[in-house]
Amino acid sequence: MTRYRITRYDASTVECRVFEEGVAASYELRHIPLHSPTGFNCGYAGSGPADLALALLTHFFKEDPEMVYEKARNKIGNESRALDMHQRFKQDVMPLIQIGDGETYFLTDEHIRHWLNDGLYSVA
Repeated sequence: MTRYRITRYDASTVECRVFEEGVAASYELRHIPLHSPTGFNCGYAGSGPADLALALLTHFFKEDPEMVYEKARNKIGNESRALDMHQRFKQDVMPLIQIGDGETYFLTDEHIRHWLNDGLYSVA
């Protein structure tokens, strides 16, 4: 199982760390600056949440972040499932992740799989 720990440090600083089963160390999810030059955010459906949605789906689908960025900016290369789906994921999921300063939320690969299969997401 993969868990994504989303932490809000303040109103404009959100970090996402990846915890993979069988891997001792976590690592920061790479920001693909497509919509927000300042980084990730959540709790609404804006540019920071769009970049978090894109990064989450890029990781989930095991796509190359550089390829996704180049595809988005230059409209070249192979298809990207993450790029094709991130706006819908942003609309459906990101507004539900309501966390205050110093708070953390865990999203899992199972949550993403459920959203993909059913088009539904629940924070319960």
